[in-house]
Amino acid sequence: MSNVAQLVRERFGELTEIQKLAIPRVLDGENVLILAPTGYGKTESALLPILEKIKERKNAASESGNKEGSVGIEALYITPLRALSRDLRTRFEWWCERLEISHDMRTGDTTLHERAKHRKDPPKILLTTVESLQALMLGRVMRKHLSTVRFVIVDEIHDILDNKRGAQLSLGLERLASIASFQRIGISATVANEAEAARLLFGDRPYAICEAGKSRKMDIDIEKRSEGRM
Repeated sequence: MSNVAQLVRERFGELTEIQKLAIPRVLDGENVLILAPTGYGKTESALLPILEKIKERKNAASESGNKEGSVGIEALYITPLRALSRDLRTRFEWWCERLEISHDMRTGDTTLHERAKHRKDPPKILLTTVESLQALMLGRVMRKHLSTVRFVIVDEIHDILDNKRGAQLSLGLERLASIASFQRIGISATVANEAEAARLLFGDRPYAICEAGKSRKMDIDIEKRSEGRM
């Protein structure tokens, strides 16, 4: 059975700059805001240490024979609906299936059959949206499953800073905090106001910012060409 470190070597060879900065902070249990341009591996910066913790807990529960320790949702990955692309789902499948960690997606388009499956056998990691989080909190069975959440990742946080969805997320997280104790991780490629993003996600809780790629080095050559005569 593979572990996270083995899979990192298989998929990447080595960690990116933002992954080296963020993963230790997430492993330490800190609330973290991860900022880096597209293509820097921000998703894995948040996901990999959480998968490691879920895997450790699963192994400990298995060794002790405590099946109750493996019941319920442990992590939520919240992102705008448009960001739930095939690429993101494929990346989740690649990591989770090799680590034998269950995962699924919940949106407004999720069928009744799939929703019933979530109630009966909740996944360890659930990909969802801001709007669906509010709906999940209304169901008695799903509220029980959400009471075991230990990690919440909010992706594309810049997309909800200046609209009502940001307030909806903040409210949803506080409602979730009334039934569960969880670590918060935010991800953004671009955010104009880091303090505003942090306040939305963390409130008055302590947090760390991990940032990479803000100042890229560029080599620029200037060539002057003389105009030829006609």
